[in-house]
Amino acid sequence: MGDQLVRRNLTINIISLILFFFLSLYITSYYNRKNLEENLINISSILNKQIKDSTTEEEIVAIVDRYTQDQTWIKIVVANSLGSIVIDSTDDSMSEVVATKLTEKELSYVDEVKEDKRVYIIAEELYFISKINEDIIVRTAIAVQDNKSYILNSVFYMLILIIFVLVIDIYSSRKTSSVIENAFSMISDNLRTMNSGEYQQIDTHHKFYEVSEALENINEINKSIYAYISEISNERDKVNFIVNNMQQGLMILSENKELLIINQYACRLLKIECWENKPNEFTKVIKDHYLIEKITNSLLHHKDEYFDYYNEKTGKVYSFVLTFLTSKWNQSTKESLLLFISIIDVTEERKNEEIKAEFIVNASHELKTPITTISGFSELILNGAGKCDEKAKEYIRRIYLESTRMKNTIDELLYLSNLEYKSSTISLNEDVNMADLVEDVVDSYFDYARENTITIEKKTIAVHIKGSKSLIRHLLVNLVENAIKYNREKGKVIVALEEDEKDAILKVIDTGIGIDESNMNKIFDRFYRIEESRNRSTGGTGLGLTIAKKICIVHKAKIFIDSSVGIGTTFTVKFTKEVEQDEYMA
Repeated sequence: MGDQLVRRNLTINIISLILFFFLSLYITSYYNRKNLEENLINISSILNKQIKDSTTEEEIVAIVDRYTQDQTWIKIVVANSLGSIVIDSTDDSMSEVVATKLTEKELSYVDEVKEDKRVYIIAEELYFISKINEDIIVRTAIAVQDNKSYILNSVFYMLILIIFVLVIDIYSSRKTSSVIENAFSMISDNLRTMNSGEYQQIDTHHKFYEVSEALENINEINKSIYAYISEISNERDKVNFIVNNMQQGLMILSENKELLIINQYACRLLKIECWENKPNEFTKVIKDHYLIEKITNSLLHHKDEYFDYYNEKTGKVYSFVLTFLTSKWNQSTKESLLLFISIIDVTEERKNEEIKAEFIVNASHELKTPITTISGFSELILNGAGKCDEKAKEYIRRIYLESTRMKNTIDELLYLSNLEYKSSTISLNEDVNMADLVEDVVDSYFDYARENTITIEKKTIAVHIKGSKSLIRHLLVNLVENAIKYNREKGKVIVALEEDEKDAILKVIDTGIGIDESNMNKIFDRFYRIEESRNRSTGGTGLGLTIAKKICIVHKAKIFIDSSVGIGTTFTVKFTKEVEQDEYMA
């Protein structure tokens, strides 16, 4: 920077001196000529007045002789009106007629009114011509000074001046640039130390007031920046500490499959070497083909996913939850979709679920046999297989009803266990005609509804989805059966099918007792009953809606409930028309 400043100053000064030199020569030459013209006009005016006052040629000759005798700096010519020269101060025989004439161009100047228009130069001589009267024309001339030697001398001194100025300029420029460079060097050193995590104030004492003021402003700005950087660094360290010490894995991917963040837990789990958190395509980091396929499919369809991953080497089960969020990852990009992947070790949980499922299955099977026996014998006695009085029959009838309800509960528990703990594989690739399914279920419950003085209607359209027909039928049966059970006398049940661009919508509407708002969050809990006495009288198990919700989860459908006490309840289930062609382990 210092050399550039010196070169720039030298260039400007040299150009300025040269321009000044030539401008000075021009101005000097211009004013010298003006002075000569004025002097010539003044002398000529005096001469002309004297000649005008003369009456004879001898007097004119005497006047010319007086002006030109013993000197050569002025020349005088007297001519007649035709331009013929009568007297010439440069001719020794001034009394004789000189056989020369003024030129036509010179004669053209005579009639000019303004004096400066009658001044002209011929052969380095300055001429002034005047018409004294009708018969006499006077021309005076003086030599124009030759400026060549003056110019040469000026150029010599100009070169000396330029050299002197250059030396002074180089010295002063280097001194000034050195002072400025030192100031910038202090600023650079300060910024480097601040970038490395240290902060020191710049010394604001400087010979230039403007630089000193600028350094004070820079100190204030640097102080604010350092405080901001420190705050960001602390927050970053906190976030990194939390993220890397989480007892679950975390990965963040961009839409372009770039792996933006992965914590240490996920690295250990996936056997990935230390990663520097630089954006890289996740397929180059993760090597497991199953995980690559699942994550790629989620990115391709922009769908949230959740699945279990079994690590054969460690024998552990990990739950992967893939969620899409919209975020602006950095200042240079616009808002875009980011895929957040959380990984949780669910090995113990899955083992406990298997133990629980096995217990439920074993307990259910162990209970099923004695309950079937109790139910069967009770039914035989009620049908007349044994003699007993009416009071005993009433007790046996209660035993029969309770055993039947218990048997239904065990069947529902086994069904729910299969759904929750994946004891069987259920294909979701069947083409389910929802209209046919609704017609079949409504028809099967028509008599049951009439027995309970309930009117049942169906409103269907042609809509197909992919899924398990048996599971969806079970879902519909549970919803329709509940709508009839919890309806009022002469009530109504409507089963309707609708659709929009993405979803097939199933609605089961009743005009029954309704559900209080306080019970809305509990309605899908196991064994939860709104009216215990009514549930027992109708044989309900309290598992129907739990199973319905689980079937929705299996199909990645959403179930909603809208209810008002004394008015009725509407269950709405939204099935996605196009689901992924895979199998769900129910």
